[in-house]
Amino acid sequence: MANQKPRDPQWPAVARNLSLLGQLGLQIAVPILTGVLGGGYLTRLTGSLIWQLLGVLVGVSAGLWGAFRLLWKILQETNNKPPD
Repeated sequence: MANQKPRDPQWPAVARNLSLLGQLGLQIAVPILTGVLGGGYLTRLTGSLIWQLLGVLVGVSAGLWGAFRLLWKILQETNNKPPD
């Protein structure tokens, strides 16, 4: 019993998961922000509110699509990884 070591946390896995979480946040937030700013700019230029709505919709759909692609890539890599 004296030889049992406490289990060390798996820090590389924790760091990888936190990195993935940060990437997902940026992958979703940046296109939405870009769509809102671009739509707001076009709305001020033209006076039509449809550009703001279109910018938000394009930003949200681009962000979700990018997040889906990132998660799909990560899932494919973990499925193809040989067992330890």
